[in-house]
Amino acid sequence: MAEEAGARSYGEILKDRISGKAFKNLIAAKVRSGDEWSLKDLALTAANNAEEIEPVYADSPEGEEILRHSAAHVMASAVKKLFPEAKIAIGPAIEKGFYYDFDPEKPFSPSDLELIEKEMAKIAAAKLPFVRTTMSKADAIKYFADQGEIYKAEIAENLPDDEAGVYS
Repeated sequence: MAEEAGARSYGEILKDRISGKAFKNLIAAKVRSGDEWSLKDLALTAANNAEEIEPVYADSPEGEEILRHSAAHVMASAVKKLFPEAKIAIGPAIEKGFYYDFDPEKPFSPSDLELIEKEMAKIAAAKLPFVRTTMSKADAIKYFADQGEIYKAEIAENLPDDEAGVYS
C-alpha cells in the first residue's frame, strides 16, 4: 500500500481500483494505519503509513453519516446567506439526520425555515465542491474570530491538535 501513497490522493488511489457507477457512489476513504481505522477526505494526500485503503460509499452507514454532515454544512451556508448576522456553532450528523446550532438575532419562523430549505436546494443543485483548507489551530481561531463566529472560534480553541481542517 505504501507504494501507492505519497503524492497521490486517496481518491486517485481508489479510482485506479474501482470505476463507473461504483466510483460515482464513492464518498470517502477508510484508512488503516496499524490497528487504527479512520475516515479520510478523498482529496487528502494519502499518508505513507496507510497500510490499507478501502472505499466508503454514499449508501453505507459511514457514507450516510458523511452525507448528513455535508447537509449540515449546506444548511449553514444557506442560513449565512439569508441571515448573515446569525452565528453558527456545531452541525453534527445524528442517527436519522443532522442538526445545526445557530444563534440568530431573532428565532427562525416557519417561513424562515421554508426559505432556508429552498436555499439549501439551490446550493445542492449547484453541485459546488466541498473544499478543505488545513490551517494551524491559531490561524483557525483567528479566522473564525475575524468573521465574528465566536462559537466556531471557541470550538477551534478546544481542538486537541495544533492543526484544523476547515471546510467551505
